[in-house]
Amino acid sequence: MKRKTSAEWHPHHLRHVAACWLLFDVGLDAAVVASLLGHANAAFTLSRYVGVRGDLGAVVTDATEDW
Repeated sequence: MKRKTSAEWHPHHLRHVAACWLLFDVGLDAAVVASLLGHANAAFTLSRYVGVRGDLGAVVTDATEDW
């Protein structure tokens, strides 16, 4: 009998990890990532993956701290 858990991984999860990695760690443009994933436009890609990484307020503060 196979045990089902909430931590079970599926191929779709790897796609999600890859998209986040390309957007946030590699820093590719959202339009490029959208094209790679087969999304119709970058707006969908951003709406799907924005907010995945931590506190947005902290990111903005870090990015604008030296202004």
